[in-house]
Amino acid sequence: ALVQQQTPLLAKGGVAISPTDDNRLQILQENAKAAQAKLDALKSQQQTAQEEAKKQEAKAEEARIKEREKEEAKLAAEAKAEEARIKAEEKKEEARLAAEAKAEEARIKAEEKKEEAKRAAEEARIKAEEKKEEARLAAEAKAEEARVKAEEKDRKS
Repeated sequence: ALVQQQTPLLAKGGVAISPTDDNRLQILQENAKAAQAKLDALKSQQQTAQEEAKKQEAKAEEARIKEREKEEAKLAAEAKAEEARIKAEEKKEEARLAAEAKAEEARIKAEEKKEEAKRAAEEARIKAEEKKEEARLAAEAKAEEARVKAEEKDRKS
């Protein structure tokens, strides 16, 4: 029994361990357990943080999608407004061209009426001149006739 007390205790695996070594082993094991618990807690915190980061990233992506949709809607509204402005501009241009065409048509008709009036005035002037010439010739013929009659009277007397 004396020899047994002086010989170191055998630990599992056949390694010789003294009572003080046994105490240190127990402390190291407890420290290892505590370190493992801390590691587990850190892993849990890391997992929670990763899940939270994933949630935040999903929220951010959702916000980006909403912002993109908002921007697309804004662009669509701007495109519609531009399209409406262009249509209004085209209608305005069509109306202007139609008004110009009507004005040109009216100017041409007025020009034609003016020409017609000139032609009618010229025709009237020519007819008046012809009548004047006819009246002059008739007056000359009557004067000649009267002169001839007067001469015949003079001869007879």
